[in-house]
Amino acid sequence: LHLCFTIYFSGKAVFATNLNAFLITGAGSGLGRGALEYLLSKGDTIIAVDINEKVLLELAERYDQKEECGTKPRLLPVVMDITNTESVRDGMEKIRKVYGDKCLD
Repeated sequence: LHLCFTIYFSGKAVFATNLNAFLITGAGSGLGRGALEYLLSKGDTIIAVDINEKVLLELAERYDQKEECGTKPRLLPVVMDITNTESVRDGMEKIRKVYGDKCLD
């Protein structure tokens, strides 16, 4: 699956990617956690977004895996408050640093 997405704030694109991954918000519990576990079991790459850093660190420890080529994590935990513009920008910067994606100004 090839996922392309763009994040917008106030009508302005702040991040775009062509990463072959799923970005899951609320990945620490409930439906987000269920989706994360299911997709990881299928071999997909996951960007796990949650406001709870402790839960994300536990997930990263539990699912410490690399992609087939062995250079990038299959699970990238990103602490982010999706209601806060600055938090989203910081999270997207982390994703770009790890996966080398294109960021828009």
